[in-house]
Amino acid sequence: MDSIIYKSSNGSFCETKCPYCEYYCTLPYGHPQMEHETSHGNMIQTVFSAVDDEFEYNGFTFNTGDRGSCFLCNMFCKDLGRHKHIDYCQSVDHTKCTGEGIQHISEKINPDPDLPKDFLKHGLYWKRTGFKDPYNKEDQDLFSKCDALCCGDEHQIKATQAASSTGGSNTITPAKSYCELPLFHAPLPGGSVPPNGGVGYVSVDGHYFKCQNPAMVGSDFHIIFVIDRSGSMTTTDCKPLPNTPVERQLRSTHNNRLGAVYDAVYRFVETRQSTLRSRAVGGAASASPSNSNDTVSMVLFDDKVVTAFANKTLVGFSGMVSEMQKHLPRGGTSFGVGIKQATDICVQHHDPKRYDMALTEFSSSVPAYESTEFMSLHSLQSTRDYIPVRWRMHR
Repeated sequence: MDSIIYKSSNGSFCETKCPYCEYYCTLPYGHPQMEHETSHGNMIQTVFSAVDDEFEYNGFTFNTGDRGSCFLCNMFCKDLGRHKHIDYCQSVDHTKCTGEGIQHISEKINPDPDLPKDFLKHGLYWKRTGFKDPYNKEDQDLFSKCDALCCGDEHQIKATQAASSTGGSNTITPAKSYCELPLFHAPLPGGSVPPNGGVGYVSVDGHYFKCQNPAMVGSDFHIIFVIDRSGSMTTTDCKPLPNTPVERQLRSTHNNRLGAVYDAVYRFVETRQSTLRSRAVGGAASASPSNSNDTVSMVLFDDKVVTAFANKTLVGFSGMVSEMQKHLPRGGTSFGVGIKQATDICVQHHDPKRYDMALTEFSSSVPAYESTEFMSLHSLQSTRDYIPVRWRMHR
């Protein structure tokens, strides 16, 4: 290392340089403090490294291997916020690289991809320089926290249409949600209860966030089945599927088209319940997804209309098949009355925290969308979270 001794009226000063900006220590030569101090300058000896060969900093794009000459040692980290540094691995056995403030990087990264590297906590990074950390305690506390971000949509940058004659757009930058644990923390069990009874959720990969679980946002539904039960549904060209848990029960009363539809409804609900059980604990099976907000309704129409059940909590609704069996095929076909009833249920039981999803089945000709009832139901799409779905029985 180059060295020089500065002379002053008070004697000589320390000849140690900051390894990144090459500013000399401003303490007296032979100072008793363990750490050197300086005012710091441009990082002329700093070479950027990153997991990705290209990265952004303050709106500028850099590549691994670029130098940090345009940034100051004592300012660069402040704009990063929560972060970790990269340094060459100092462990003799790189396969057993451990230590406080260290996380080994398994993949090869530039520059010098064949030389093993580690992620370092900010504090350890500066400790290795021998210089006092130039950042204040508030910054240092922030830098020591985990930099994992919640991936929820509410934290993503969105462009909104500006209220101007130019028809331009404004960019909204929502608040980020970071993991509340220290950097390089041991992962918590995915889907476990937040630590110390806190609010929020634990992600599948073991981070703790105080915001709402993105797996639970915008994914609750009020599912409304609108089913044709007209006289043609007595035809036996379609029947409940064999070897299912409800085959025998349905075939005893509905061994026909309507029974096939009931069987499809049952399997749909079972699949949704299974999804909710997995979602409740971040992917592991759970017997009781009690935090689900899903509900289910069923409208049956012929030339008249009946509501078999309305806004029933989907989880634990064990009597659904029995409720459906109470209703047999009959009468003519009036699509309008069924659609109107579904619209009324949408409005009556609307919850802004979930989507209304109408699943409509037709056994015969599909009605024209110009009908008043269909237009009424589809108009909900522009005023609330409503998803129209149609299916037709194939024979």
